[in-house]
Amino acid sequence: MLCAWFLYIVGVNVTRFFCLVVLLLISVIEIGPIPISPLVLLTVVLFRPMWFYHLVLKIYGNKSDKIG
Repeated sequence: MLCAWFLYIVGVNVTRFFCLVVLLLISVIEIGPIPISPLVLLTVVLFRPMWFYHLVLKIYGNKSDKIG
């Protein structure tokens, strides 16, 4: 919780930071014999889960609100 508060004060998007942490964790796990990132990618491409859509909206924001 302290980390999220610090990132808010500094002005870093907390969602982007946690996505970076998860990607780094997946990269470390990838060193093992089981590939993880292709499984996540296939899940996202085939099933198009709502959590991924909401994550993209959190990272990039709703651009339609800023137009005009």
